[in-house]
Amino acid sequence: MDRALADVYDVYTKSESTSGMNVHRILMLFGLLALCAGCIACEHHDLRGTWRQSKDGQTYFAVMDDSGGLCGQIQVDGKTWAHPIGDAAPIDPGPHTISCDGDIGFSVPSGSVYKFNYWGP
Repeated sequence: MDRALADVYDVYTKSESTSGMNVHRILMLFGLLALCAGCIACEHHDLRGTWRQSKDGQTYFAVMDDSGGLCGQIQVDGKTWAHPIGDAAPIDPGPHTISCDGDIGFSVPSGSVYKFNYWGP
């Protein structure tokens, strides 16, 4: 009888540890999936600003800083930027020029919201 109980105990503990390992693997898998899903919405950056994928797949641009108030009229691609600081507006993807006491080049990735925030060299 004692041997039978020992066999049952061995089967129970082995199956318990095996299922515990499976739970651990499943939790690790969900963690990795969550990390990957989070990276889809990750914010990216370059010298001039940050961008992330837009919700509707369109391309937008926002000026987040007017160089500490030193810019008079901000120009984007030679046209007055009529949108308030921080408000995103539609723009074509690709290379552009922003002007405030000199021209600065930047590029807006397709399907993103690009937030321009650095006027420095």
